[in-house]
Amino acid sequence: MKCLSLQLSTVSSESGVVHFKVESLQCRVVLNPNHLQSLHIEVSSLPDHKDQWSLDEIQTMEKFFDTRVAVPPYKPNTLVGFARMLNVPYCVLKDFVQIMKLDLVSIRLRYMRVSYQTVSI
Repeated sequence: MKCLSLQLSTVSSESGVVHFKVESLQCRVVLNPNHLQSLHIEVSSLPDHKDQWSLDEIQTMEKFFDTRVAVPPYKPNTLVGFARMLNVPYCVLKDFVQIMKLDLVSIRLRYMRVSYQTVSI
C-alpha cells in the first residue's frame, strides 16, 4: 500500500494557508479569512502538466471540495481521504474527477426534481 506522501510547502507567509503538490497538480488550501470557519481549495496544474488538466476538471475538484469535503460536520477523515485521492496516479485521478462530476450533477438533478414536483402540486 502506498503511503500518503504530499510535498508540503511552507513558503507561504500567509496565515491559514497550506500549499502542497501532487503528481501533476499544486493545491492551495485556504481558511476563509472572514469567519475562519470554512476551507477552500485552489487547484492548478504544475507547469510541466498544463495540457493534462482542463479548466472544467480543475473546477470540478474545487467544487467537490467545497460541497462535499469541507462541509459540516467537519471530519478529519474526509480531508485525509480527499488528499489521498489527489495523490493517486494521474490516470486514476482523472477517473475520480469523472465520478465527482457525476456526483455533483446528481445533486442538481435531485433539487430540480424536487422543485419541479413542488411547482406541479
